[in-house]
Amino acid sequence: MNKIIMIKLIAMAYVIFFHFTISVFMSKLIDKIIPNVTRDKNNMVNESKFKTVSLMYFNMLLIVYAMYLFRNLIEHIPFPLDGMYGYQHSRLKERTSVVLTSFFIMFYQKSLRERVDIVLNNYKLFG
Repeated sequence: MNKIIMIKLIAMAYVIFFHFTISVFMSKLIDKIIPNVTRDKNNMVNESKFKTVSLMYFNMLLIVYAMYLFRNLIEHIPFPLDGMYGYQHSRLKERTSVVLTSFFIMFYQKSLRERVDIVLNNYKLFG
């Protein structure tokens, strides 16, 4: 196998490791900021529509800020094999991709997923 391709595969695994690790950390940090959905003793949602929707959008805003910070942070993490056999780590597209970060963060955002389900299933949005 071509040496450049091997280095690129190693670089992608290296970048995904940072995406996953920092995303899980940021997700847990956001979970500490955003409260869980409040429910009564019958497991019914016990918060106003305004509060549910506001916290859902605030949660999304925090995710966008986290992705922006992470994208800027990961650009400065050096890759140990940069320059070897002509490989340029700065050209790796996955390095600055926010798709991985957004997937990992949203996957671990339990309160966001629950609020989106509440809004989609309980509130009439279109009619």
